Amino acid sequence: RFYKDPEEYKDWNGEKKQVLNFTQSLKVRDKHTGYKLFMEATEGFPRVVYGTGNEDLGDIWGGVIDYEAQKAEFKDSRVYFYHGTAPASYTLSLIEALMTGTPVVATGSNTPKDLYGQDTSEIEDIIQNGRNGFVSNDVGELRKYIQTLLDNHELARRIGEEGRRTALALFSKSKIKEEWRSFLEKI
Repeated sequence: RFYKDPEEYKDWNGEKKQVLNFTQSLKVRDKHTGYKLFMEATEGFPRVVYGTGNEDLGDIWGGVIDYEAQKAEFKDSRVYFYHGTAPASYTLSLIEALMTGTPVVATGSNTPKDLYGQDTSEIEDIIQNGRNGFVSNDVGELRKYIQTLLDNHELARRIGEEGRRTALALFSKSKIKEEWRSFLEKI
């Protein structure tokens, strides 16, 4: 697995009541990135999408920001909306959100079967609905989860803390370093 340094990604505060997303070319790559689902699930909520190739998103595009600004957005945003980029099992932005403690609302299995003939998503293995994040493919449920987190800072904090615990267990620098050490000793 990839890793993130828990000392760099931490200290979520959720002061911005907004839905955050980092995706490159979200609209153009809809079948792989869930653009339509993102737009429906977040319509009417304060939302921002960062990343290259998103100029076609109009006023929800936040531009391209540097590393420090990206970490600040994870810390400050109340909700991170995650779809990922099929066929990847998960992407670095999920790890970064979880590691920071940003509450995640995610779509479930997102791999277009007609393109790949298999499901490679691990989201439902990583996120346990209602404990360390929320996961659904139903727009109404996704909207309910987003609204709940925007309205309830304490719940958002608890979900984010559990998400961070999950990230530490799966993606921390020390965890992955040990896995590599163990692997390399076997060869």
